[in-house]
Amino acid sequence: FEVLELEASNLCVGRGGPRCMSMPLVRED
Repeated sequence: FEVLELEASNLCVGRGGPRCMSMPLVRED
């Protein structure tokens, strides 16, 4: 699951989609 979280965070940064809301680690950055 750790790998999936990292991939999801990368997509969040690239697209800035709604998934970013589910990734607090990315929002902190």
